[in-house]
Amino acid sequence: MSPSSLARTAAAVLAGALFTTCRDNQGPKWPLEARQLLTPSSATSPGPVTLVGAGNIARCDRTNDEATANLLDGIPGTVFALGDAAYPNGTATNYANCYNLSWGRHKSRTYPALGNHDYDSSATAVGYFGYFGVAAGDPTKGYYSYDLGTWHVIVLNSNDTYVSTAAGWTQEQWLKTDLAATTKQCVLAMWHRPRFYSTTSSTFSPSGSVKPFWDDLYAAGADLVVNAHMRDYERFAPQTPSGAGDAVNGIREIIVGTGGEGLDSPNTLVIPNSEVQISGVYGVLSLTLGDGTYSWQFIPVAGQTGTDSGNGTCHHAAPVAPATPFVSAGPDLWTHPLDTLKLSVTFSDPGSNDAPWAYAITWGDGGSSTGITSSRSTPITASHVYTALGLDSIRVSVANSPGLTGWDTVAVQVVAPATQVVFVGAGDIADCTKTGDSLTANLLDTIPGTVFVAGDNAYPSGSSADYTNCYGPTWGRHKARTRPVPGNHEYSTPGATGYFGYFRAAAGDPAKGYYSYDLGDWHIVALNSSTAHGAGSPQETWLKADLAASTKRCTLAYMHHPLFSSGTMADTTERPLWQDLYAAGADVVVAGHDHNYQRFAPQTPTGVADPISGIREFVAGMGGAGLYTLGAPLPNSQVQSDQALGVLKLTLSASGYDWKFIPVAGKTFMDAGSGTCHDAPSAGNRAPTAAPGGPYPGSEGTVLSFDASGSSDPDGDALSYNWSFGDGSAGSGVKPSHTYANNAVYTVTLTVTDARGASSAPGTTTATIANAGPTVNAGPNQTVTAGSALTVSANFSDPGVNDAPWSYAFDLGDGSPQTAGSTTSQAAPVTATHTYQTAGNYTVQVTVTDRDGASGLGAKSVTVSAAAATATLVGAGTVASCGSTGDEATAAIIDATPGTVFTLGDNVYPSGSLTNYQNCYNPSWGRHKARTAPALGNHEYDTTPTAADYFTYFGAAAGDPTKGYYGFDLGAWHIVALNSDVSMSAGSPQEQWLRADLAAHAQRCSLAYWHHPRFSSGSTHGSMAQAQPLWQALYDAGAEIVLSGHEHNYERFAPQTPSGAPDLARGIREFVVGTGGGAGAYPFGTPIANSEVRITGVNGVLKLALGDGTYAWQFIPVAGQTATDSGSGTCH
Repeated sequence: MSPSSLARTAAAVLAGALFTTCRDNQGPKWPLEARQLLTPSSATSPGPVTLVGAGNIARCDRTNDEATANLLDGIPGTVFALGDAAYPNGTATNYANCYNLSWGRHKSRTYPALGNHDYDSSATAVGYFGYFGVAAGDPTKGYYSYDLGTWHVIVLNSNDTYVSTAAGWTQEQWLKTDLAATTKQCVLAMWHRPRFYSTTSSTFSPSGSVKPFWDDLYAAGADLVVNAHMRDYERFAPQTPSGAGDAVNGIREIIVGTGGEGLDSPNTLVIPNSEVQISGVYGVLSLTLGDGTYSWQFIPVAGQTGTDSGNGTCHHAAPVAPATPFVSAGPDLWTHPLDTLKLSVTFSDPGSNDAPWAYAITWGDGGSSTGITSSRSTPITASHVYTALGLDSIRVSVANSPGLTGWDTVAVQVVAPATQVVFVGAGDIADCTKTGDSLTANLLDTIPGTVFVAGDNAYPSGSSADYTNCYGPTWGRHKARTRPVPGNHEYSTPGATGYFGYFRAAAGDPAKGYYSYDLGDWHIVALNSSTAHGAGSPQETWLKADLAASTKRCTLAYMHHPLFSSGTMADTTERPLWQDLYAAGADVVVAGHDHNYQRFAPQTPTGVADPISGIREFVAGMGGAGLYTLGAPLPNSQVQSDQALGVLKLTLSASGYDWKFIPVAGKTFMDAGSGTCHDAPSAGNRAPTAAPGGPYPGSEGTVLSFDASGSSDPDGDALSYNWSFGDGSAGSGVKPSHTYANNAVYTVTLTVTDARGASSAPGTTTATIANAGPTVNAGPNQTVTAGSALTVSANFSDPGVNDAPWSYAFDLGDGSPQTAGSTTSQAAPVTATHTYQTAGNYTVQVTVTDRDGASGLGAKSVTVSAAAATATLVGAGTVASCGSTGDEATAAIIDATPGTVFTLGDNVYPSGSLTNYQNCYNPSWGRHKARTAPALGNHEYDTTPTAADYFTYFGAAAGDPTKGYYGFDLGAWHIVALNSDVSMSAGSPQEQWLRADLAAHAQRCSLAYWHHPRFSSGSTHGSMAQAQPLWQALYDAGAEIVLSGHEHNYERFAPQTPSGAPDLARGIREFVVGTGGGAGAYPFGTPIANSEVRITGVNGVLKLALGDGTYAWQFIPVAGQTATDSGSGTCH
């Protein structure tokens, strides 16, 4: 790699790596939905598995990727692609024409990672996600995890310009959670850009953007990292995140950027811990992952000889130090003497058992408040009354139960009613190579009030180090009273993480960087010049709403880039923000960026002098980072100087403002004056100008986005947008979307109208729409038993109105001939029937081609299994009471009955309190708690409206405490436990969940249970009609059995419909089993229709033997009683 390319790499690097970690506990893995497309090669084998691949892979103008793909042809197992898989820019065309013809042969067994080139053509990497589909994870994230044999594998996204890698942000927090959840002994993660690499440069610094990944993985005991990006092969000895050798807990990093795109020059600076370097050789890395072990082999392509091999063992996680709470006391505040000041404090604590938290607040005037909270989700609130004017500092500390304390401070200014407030600051401030910021900070030391910083606050890149080492010692002395905005240099660090990490809550939402607040009688708006701010952008839309909501007459806005400047840094893209401010009657705008001082007369957003309603702009870029030379004064420029560093002090009152430029010691330039607040303009109205943008390319059936943000109004009025898309359709808004149904060239017309009714002349552009292939939906994944016929189907849609007929072909994934055909209709699915002979996981691919030759592909997984063994389900309802021994007798039956235990509610009497569960239920049926799948009864809700004690006792086995319903698989059956004490009506959350759950499970046989019976001949409670919607959902899905309790007796019904009509073909068989022993028996009344067997006065349990397509039942009475019932049935 050349020094220049290395420099570019170092400026943008975000590591991509493959890691290995050993853990002893695991929970669910995310962000992937249940991943069905790929099945790791170890699905049926506990032995070693193979993981093979590389990064920097395919180019259409080279054949090296064919050579590495030939290696893959002979290597079984799972393939990884470590980013930059399709050059030059990861488009759909690059993937289809370059990657697909070589490595694409192994697409169905590939787990990919994103590279920087995948984002070159799209900020959302649409070509990459479109090609790999579900295998690439959530397209808004690009990170996911999966298990491979005895290993856990993590795939991360190192492109932090688009998905942040910073500590505390979404991806890094997900990584921590995923590592904590895995039960695998060894864990492995991959991404594109490495932290450590040898180089052709004369110096080296590890990539800081991926250090949070390394920190988390090292803390969890990771063993192995595999990266690409560098176009060579390099292996490192185990080391810490800081690069220190660590043979005990260190992570081994391997770089394999040799997939075929190209090769770098040999490295001249070999960094510490590098053990092997191979340059000028294409090849792949083959990893053999065993139970607690791994081995590696670099395999060169035919005709080349460089290789490397070795092995290692997994180690355990290093101990993780307990974390302190993170406290945010919010923005700085102001109040009046004797008024009540309200403070709201939020905090987070990663510890799972750190409650309760003790907090202490010192108000700065000698007062204090203390308290205890048991919830990290509810803000801590407190209030205080100040009696004296002045500036105070509030300190809030929060201590968790292990004794670790976090804290934050916030400034509060106590001002007299209707008094003036001071707003003082500058932009372009701190640089460790200069001393100007020290001089301007000395000025702040003598000026009270709120400090503003107008961006480019810490040079050269706004990193955490720049803020800590350069800004912190000078202007950082006033951090507690500072309200910042970012500049372009803050975003030299991706996501401006250094800036947001330093200022924290004072800087607003890190996803925005803009916010507002009131200061005395003024409304202050802090804006972000470095994120989208055109008309219709989120920031511009927010600004309009914020200004409309303000009740203050006086308004000031500050941002980094000036709209007007006599220097070289004017930025006309700020005009939409100015237009909103002007329309709302704003008075002052302060900017930085140009390293000098400028004051303008009030003017419109287009630069027309307006002494009545205009905005006065100050450029205050003289905070200490140097001075820029000014040119000739612009129209409306009143004062300018490029000779003195200093600060701008604004004194804000209810009716106006005073300004004063204060130079640093030794300089004499001064500027001072005053102005008054004004209302919004009401001048004569001028027509706006329409700018429809374009021309716009697209394809039929896909959403095409239009952009009229270039439209303008000379008066700064808000605009409405009226579009004609040329196909008879109309639209509105600054950035509408439209879908064309057929390919053609359309004339698009835009007319804009301002808020006072003046319309523009029509503006026109074109939309050129190309033919699009069908979209194929292969439907949900399917399961089948080996040797049984399976019908697979696929629906498709084609936006073209003249694209029939369509040909289709099914590739069934087991090497059998394709099933092909044609159709003239999109209304009916295309189908194929096939019998798989061997158990396993197969990928079915369906290709549909329109008459013009455009095609679409859909895929699903088919899981083929052997016939499932018979499973046992045993239990009852109305179970336990401290005043009865009936539950001991029924528990004795369960002692001798293996399998899964169910309860049908009213599990303990007289109420479902935790005490009753522990003292009455636990000594009998509680012996089987570990294998019990419970359901709720009405008595569970006697003590709390949320049945909290029931959920506390049963824990995760009882499902989500906010629902009380859940499902699980048992042998060949799908089982659903429902909650008859929450809404069961059609359309209720429970009924909708039930339908979705049943639709998502392909088992032939299903069973549901809950407390209140739909049908009962009992005379105490009888039938519950409210349960009919649940019955209907089960009946529609073909369920076999429903179990209920509530009535203290046993009753069996013949198969019937939800309305009670007999139905031997599709009907559901209901059992009422309220005989668990916890309460006395209930009598029967007149038997209702379809009742076959009734037993009362007998305690016992129902035992179900659930086979593959069959079931058998047996009512077993307690010792000393003889009444019983048994039989069998088949699934329909």
